[in-house]
Amino acid sequence: LPTPYTTMIFDIDNTITDTTKSIEDEMLKELFFFLDQGVHIALVTVQAKDEVYKHIVEPICEKHNNQKLLLKNLVIYPAGGAQCYRFDENGDLIDKPAYDALKNTVFEIDQDGVKKKIETILGPGVRVNLKRDRYGVISIDKVSNRPQAIADLTNLFIENGWHLIPRLGGRATIHVLIGGVSKAKAAEHFLKMAEVSFGQSIPIEQVLFIGDSFYAGGLDADVISALPGAHIVSVGRKSTGSDLQELQTKGVRFSEDLVNDRNQS
Repeated sequence: LPTPYTTMIFDIDNTITDTTKSIEDEMLKELFFFLDQGVHIALVTVQAKDEVYKHIVEPICEKHNNQKLLLKNLVIYPAGGAQCYRFDENGDLIDKPAYDALKNTVFEIDQDGVKKKIETILGPGVRVNLKRDRYGVISIDKVSNRPQAIADLTNLFIENGWHLIPRLGGRATIHVLIGGVSKAKAAEHFLKMAEVSFGQSIPIEQVLFIGDSFYAGGLDADVISALPGAHIVSVGRKSTGSDLQELQTKGVRFSEDLVNDRNQS
C-alpha cells in the first residue's frame, strides 16, 4: 500500500541503528521501500560525516548498489544538522555540502581547553569525546546527574563566551552542539528542498519524524515546535507523569503504543 507520507525524517542513533554500528540490512530494505515510492527521506544525526559514511553510506553501496539511483531522494545531516549532504542522479554522495549552518560563522574554540574545563566541572568518571573539526559535536558519557550537568555546562559556556549548547542524548550521555545548529533547522531546510523537488508545498500531515529523545532538553525536542502538525513518533523510552502528558499534548506518539494499538485492532 502507498505510504501516506511524502517526506520522512529519521534520527540515526538508537532509532534506525545503534550508535557507532552499521545499519542492518532489514532497515536498509525499509528505507529503499519508501524511496522507491518517491518518498523523500532525511537522516539527521550528531554523528560526524565520516561516521555516517562508514555506518550508513558504505552498507548502502555494498548491499544495494543496484538501487543506488533511488538515493537522489535521500539527504544526510551530520553533526547535529550542521551540514547537508545529497546524492547525485547516479546515486553517488556529493562531497560538497548542499547546506552549511556555520558557513558565515567565525569562531575559535580551544577544544582541549573545553575538555579540561568540562572534566573539572563535572568531576571524575565522565568521559569527554572530541571531534577534531569545526562541526564536531562534543559527546560526554557516563554522566550521573544529567539535569545538574546541563545547568553546570550552560553556566560554564556562558561564563567563557563559548557559543555551545548542551543537549541530552541517550542513556547517560550529553551532546554539546555549536550554537545555531539544531535538528529543527535541518528539518526545516529539508522540507524546503523537498518542496522544490515536488514543485509544490507539502501538507504538514504528510511529514513524519521519528526520533528517540523528545523529552525536555533532548536532541529531538526542538523539532516538535518546528513541525507543528507533523506526525512525530518516539522510539525512545516512554516518559512518565507530567513529562508524558506534555509530550502527548504536543502530539508525540510512542512506538510501543502504536504497536499495541495495531495488535488490538
